Amino acid sequence: MLRPEVMIPVRMQRVAIVAPRTALRETLVRVAEAGCVEIDSDDGGVRGEATRKLQRLRTEPAGAVLSAGPPDLDALERAGRSDLLAGEAQLE
Repeated sequence: MLRPEVMIPVRMQRVAIVAPRTALRETLVRVAEAGCVEIDSDDGGVRGEATRKLQRLRTEPAGAVLSAGPPDLDALERAGRSDLLAGEAQLE
């Protein structure tokens, strides 16, 4: 007999994330907070602005973090916030 609190693995499924362009960042941040979706990337090696700024810092971030709203990437670079730049680079 299974107890109701026992966790059972679930087979991986593909999902689609659909959002209006104006709400895309907020939607992706919410998905990241949930931590239950791994997004495939087919960017063809294209690097976003956050990635370029992170590489210029030449420091390894302790972990990637996201801010609730769109940050000022130049201010993050000046402040040496590699954690927030890493989060934005992943979001890009």
